[in-house]
Amino acid sequence: MSHPKDNFPAAARIDTRGQSAAWCILCAERALGELEPGQVLEVLINDPQLAIDLPRVLSRRGNSLVATRQSEGELQLYMRRGGGQPQAGPGLGLAAAPGPAQQKQSPSHRRQSMSQLLTEIPESASIVDARGSACPGPLLEAKKAIGSVMVGQVLEVLSNDPGTKDDIPVWATKVGHEYLGHAEADGYERIFVRRQK
Repeated sequence: MSHPKDNFPAAARIDTRGQSAAWCILCAERALGELEPGQVLEVLINDPQLAIDLPRVLSRRGNSLVATRQSEGELQLYMRRGGGQPQAGPGLGLAAAPGPAQQKQSPSHRRQSMSQLLTEIPESASIVDARGSACPGPLLEAKKAIGSVMVGQVLEVLSNDPGTKDDIPVWATKVGHEYLGHAEADGYERIFVRRQK
C-alpha cells in the first residue's frame, strides 16, 4: 500500500491514542468541522475497533474514510470532510457503514441537523449546570450525570461553551442515548438528552 500522505495530504492531524472511543470521535468530529470541504484529517488511534466505529459515525455527517495505514502499535485513519460512504481500508477489514444515502451538505446544514433547536422544552429529571466550564468539562459532567436519571427520563445540561451543543449529540449517539435538542437561554444553552439504557 502506498503511504496515504502521498495521495491524501492531511490538512490537520490529531493524536487520540490511549483515549476513549467516545472522546476520539468527539475530537475527530470537531477537527473535521474546522476543515474546508474536501480537506483530509489524519487521526492516530491504537484501538482496532475504533478503525471501524470512527468512520461509521463520521460518515453519517457527510465525511468519508479515504485511506488507512497500519504500523507497529498504531493505526492512522485519513478522513475527508464531505464525501460519502467510507471505503474499505486495506488490511483492516473495514466495511462501509450501513445508513441513509449520503449527500453533500453545507457545514451549516450539518450543524443544524446535529444541534436541533427546540420549540418545546422537555421536562428534565435532572439538571447539570456546567456554565463556566470549558470543553470537555460540560461533556464529562453529562457523562457522569446520565446515570442519575432513570431510563426514559431527560437530563438537561446548561453550558455556555459553544462546542457543547455539538459534542453532546455525538456522545449521546455513540453510547445509545437520545439527543433531543437544545434551547437558547440568556448567554447559555440548555441541552437535553433522554437516557435510553
